[in-house]
Amino acid sequence: MVDDDTHAGTVLRDAMRADLMTAMKARAAETVAALRAGLAAIDNAEAVDVPDREGAHSGAAQQSVIAGATTGLGSSEVSRRDLTHADIRAVLADLMAEYRAEADRYAALNRPEAADQLRRQAAALSRYV
Repeated sequence: MVDDDTHAGTVLRDAMRADLMTAMKARAAETVAALRAGLAAIDNAEAVDVPDREGAHSGAAQQSVIAGATTGLGSSEVSRRDLTHADIRAVLADLMAEYRAEADRYAALNRPEAADQLRRQAAALSRYV
C-alpha cells in the first residue's frame, strides 16, 4: 500500500523527469546537469544498505565458486526504500547546500564562472524543494 506522502514523492520525481526531458530538448545544459544529479541523489537515497560480510556468506552461498554469489531466480533482488515527499525534499536540499558550498569555494579561488554555474544549478533544483 502506498500512502499519500510516498505518492507525492513519486509525483515530484515524475515532474523532475518531465522537466529533464524539456530541458534536454531546450539544450539547457545546466538544468539538465542539475536534474540528473538530483534524480541520481534520490535514486541513491532509495538504495538499501549492503549486508555485512558475515551475513552475506551463510549457508549454501559459502560453497559457491564466486564469493558472495547467490543462487535462484531473483535471489539477489531487493526492493528499494520508499521515500516520502519530505525525504526527497531533504535529499534535494542537501544537494543544493552542497552546490552552494562548492560555489563559495570556487568564488574564494577566484573562479566566478564556475561558482555562478553551481549557483544556477542549485537554483534549478530549488523549485522542487
